[in-house]
Amino acid sequence: MRKQGDNETVQMMRWTNMRFKRRLDIPMWHIDHLRKSITELEDLTEELKRINNSNSLRHAEKCRYAQDAFVALNIRFRNMLPKDPRTRGSELLIYGERGLEDHSGYAELNAREDLRGAELQQKSPRHRLKTSFYRKR
Repeated sequence: MRKQGDNETVQMMRWTNMRFKRRLDIPMWHIDHLRKSITELEDLTEELKRINNSNSLRHAEKCRYAQDAFVALNIRFRNMLPKDPRTRGSELLIYGERGLEDHSGYAELNAREDLRGAELQQKSPRHRLKTSFYRKR
C-alpha cells in the first residue's frame, strides 16, 4: 500500500511560516495607541473578510494569507508611536509591596509631559467606577 502524502495545510506548515496560532502584541500605555489600534484592527477585519470571501483561494491558502495579515499587523504595531521606552530584554526587578515587580520603563513614562497632562483632564477615579464597560450578568 502506498503512503498518502501530506495535505496542503500540513505542507504549508512544514515549508512556510504558517503556524497553528498567531498572536498580536499591541502596545497600550498611551491614548494614541488605543486610537491607532482601533483603526488597525478595523482594517484587519476588512482584510480577513476579503480573504474569506475570495473564490479563487483554497482553504489552506486563505489561512496562510490570513496569517500573513496578522504578521503585517504585528509589524505595524511594533512601529507604532510613541515607542516603548524599554529596550528589548531589559528588566529592573525589585521586590516591592506586591512581591517581585518589573520597574523597567517607569521613570521614562513618569518623565513624559503628555501623560502627565492627560491625568489632570480625567475625571476622578470615583466616577470611573460608576461607569463600567463590562455588562452586568
